[in-house]
Amino acid sequence: MRTSTVLQALLTTLIFAFLCDCSQAQSLIGLWRTDPITVRGSRPGQTNITAESYQTAEFLKDGTFKIADVLKGSNGKDLVIPQGGTYTILDTNHVRLEFISVPTRPDMKIPLTVSFTISADQLEMDAITSSVVPEKTKYRRVKR
Repeated sequence: MRTSTVLQALLTTLIFAFLCDCSQAQSLIGLWRTDPITVRGSRPGQTNITAESYQTAEFLKDGTFKIADVLKGSNGKDLVIPQGGTYTILDTNHVRLEFISVPTRPDMKIPLTVSFTISADQLEMDAITSSVVPEKTKYRRVKR
């Protein structure tokens, strides 16, 4: 009788943990976007050039993701720098991203494990940068 109670408790805990992981995976799915920032620069013959920049992250149900840096040009055209690959939810706060570094060689992937949290329509994730100082990127869910 006592063994049965312990097994039921263990089974309930495992089911709860599985449902939490599935719930977090479900809430990650969708399109996310950072707030725009203004970038300033110059080039030969021009100074004080400004442009708006933001980043998008999209996680699809099939286990793939796309992250893009977008620079809005003054001519109305966007410069989009895309990255992508596959993802796996490791636990409630960690996701493994495998970036496809060469589009013609999808088997060559660069793995990166990042932490993330989701609160309502806000996603906070480790920044995808090579920095000694850990940085976070904040996204808002894009309503479609």
